Formats: sequence, C-alpha cells, structure tokens
Amino acid sequence: MNKVVAERLDLDPENTHPKNGAYLVHGLPLMRTRDLPKQAHWFHGLEKFYKALEKLGQVVPIPENLNQIGDNICWGLLNFVEKKELGKDGLQWLKINLSNNYGNNKASLDDWAKFIEEQLELVIDSADQPLEGNLVPGKKPGDVYLKVAIKVSKLLDFNTTNGHDIAKALKGHIKRKVV
Repeated sequence: MNKVVAERLDLDPENTHPKNGAYLVHGLPLMRTRDLPKQAHWFHGLEKFYKALEKLGQVVPIPENLNQIGDNICWGLLNFVEKKELGKDGLQWLKINLSNNYGNNKASLDDWAKFIEEQLELVIDSADQPLEGNLVPGKKPGDVYLKVAIKVSKLLDFNTTNGHDIAKALKGHIKRKVV
C-alpha cells in the first residue's frame, strides 16, 4: 500500500498491512487495490485531475478509474477540496441512492426518500456499527447458491432416471460450494 494514498484517505499508513484482519475485511475492498495504487501519484495535486460535473452540480476532479459515475465505493472515496453542507437536494439524492441500493426499485423519487426516512434508525445504526446491530450475518447464507444447487440436483435426478451417463456421474456431487 502506498503511504501517500493511505494518508490521503485518512488511513493510518502503519496499519494497512494486508495481514491486519480488519484491513483485509474492510480496507481491501474500499481501497480498490487495483485502481488506487496505480494512481497514487495523482493524489499529490489536484491540478493533474480531469474535471467532471457530478449530479449535484459540483465540479469534481477525478482520476480515470475513481469518479462520480462509478459505484458507491468510488463515491465514498471522493473528497471535495472545499467542504460544503449537503443541503436539502443533496440529502434527498442521498436518500434516493441509498433506497435504490437497498433494492427498493420501481418507485417514485419521493417514495424512495420516504422509505429511507422510515428506516432512518436502522440506517444510522448501520453507519455507527457496521459489523454489529442489524447487520450481523445469519446462521445460513441468504443467497441463491443453495437454491441453484437444489434445482440442479433435481434436474440430475430426472436425467439419471432417463439414463444420462454424465448425470449419473455428477449425482451427489452438486453442493452449494460447487455452484
């Protein structure tokens, strides 16, 4: 990790070694390890950045792979030289973005913002305690891999009864981890 990048992003440069467990869990995804170290020289001065107009109407300096059009990790790493209050419109767009990321799509902009206002206590809890509270992982994974494995196993059962050799060879080997 480049110490200049770590200092620019307000990280402790001595505590960013990959063997540090907290860094490995949280730091690596946020640092975009492929993008930021390549562009560390850009963090010395803003005059070398490209400029772009972001959706709140502010002109922002951007490197090539870290910009306001990118994902939320990119947005979270952007810092403005002159800090300003978010304002009413900015807060509205922040609520809309958060609601959209939650998966609450096919709604009007006002409904998106209202959804977050109803969940505001949970949002604040998640920000204050990202690894505790309402974000503690469950005992079983909440993803689709197990369901896919079950469907594939059913298809293998059907094909085994029809005499397919490959299905016979695969029977009993399709698990969640394989999917």
